[in-house]
Amino acid sequence: MPVERADASPSPTPVTWAPDRARLQADIAALARDELRGRFTLSPELAQAAEYLAQRHRALGLEPVAGDSFLADFSISVGVRASQPVSLQVVRGERATEIAGAEFSISPQTASGEVQGPAVFVGYAAASESTPAADGAPADATPYDDLAGLDLKGRSRSCCSTLRVGPTR
Repeated sequence: MPVERADASPSPTPVTWAPDRARLQADIAALARDELRGRFTLSPELAQAAEYLAQRHRALGLEPVAGDSFLADFSISVGVRASQPVSLQVVRGERATEIAGAEFSISPQTASGEVQGPAVFVGYAAASESTPAADGAPADATPYDDLAGLDLKGRSRSCCSTLRVGPTR
């Protein structure tokens, strides 16, 4: 025996959404422009990026989850104060090379200790996927994976968290 819905209203029509590639590229370009100076968390430019995103949310007709603002305060741990001198030394055979403190940084998740054994540099340890072409636009670049083909078993990993631009030694 069929069961009828008590409210007798029709089922909602599913909403389909297709991304607007040009709009997404414009948003990315706006957020990636040189004036915003990258992703440093405590810079005044971060507030500019947040305001841009809030304006875009309003323009899209979205509503804040709580209150009347898309902006929300939050606490974050930044920087690390070493409780003891920090050093980095790379040893190859009998040759030891000290790495100057200005050439590396420790992260808040870093623990004290010593690591010995083989190491491998893993770039940014990032990966991407290929995106198929849409609306006659060319397909995105071939996917990449910084870890592809690397033997990581039993090795410590070093990754890049900041890109330096300028001459290298």
